[in-house]
Amino acid sequence: MIPEREIQIGARLRAFRERLQIPRTKFAVSIGFGGERLAAYEAGRARLPYAVFQAIAGRYDLYPRWLAEGRGSPQVKHAFDDRDFAAALSRHALFTAVYDQYLAPRLTGQSQRAGADAAAAVELLNRASAFLQEMNLITLTPAQQKKLARFNAQQARLLRQLRAELDLREAANHRAADLAKKPGR
Repeated sequence: MIPEREIQIGARLRAFRERLQIPRTKFAVSIGFGGERLAAYEAGRARLPYAVFQAIAGRYDLYPRWLAEGRGSPQVKHAFDDRDFAAALSRHALFTAVYDQYLAPRLTGQSQRAGADAAAAVELLNRASAFLQEMNLITLTPAQQKKLARFNAQQARLLRQLRAELDLREAANHRAADLAKKPGR
């Protein structure tokens, strides 16, 4: 029996192909795999091999986090680099196993760095705005002050959401690592 997660990945793969408006046969040929196999992955009748994901990502910039979790954008240019581990993988390695072991921790680290960079940029903008106002170099109208306050509130909300998501991912990664370390696995 195919796990529910694999069925969802297949459905997202089909949605991705349909979003590109490419017929299944043409899509399969473009990535070097058979149409019947692609149909099996899309329908959730077979588990998606990492090699198939690599072919799709290489040709169509498919984002692994979106495929695995349904989060983010389906397409992200240069979203990941697997050169350091891909050669060591079995040609039968499953996308979900590779994602959990290699890609998820790497993408989480990238998200954390991006979140920290965004927080630093917002803080810098806030400080610059306050400094310029204090020095009377700029005077904000009440409408501009209101817009700035909304911007600051929105950025703070987005940063809280990002931190909460990253905390959840980190906890999930720790749980997965703990399960992998248990005897008999």
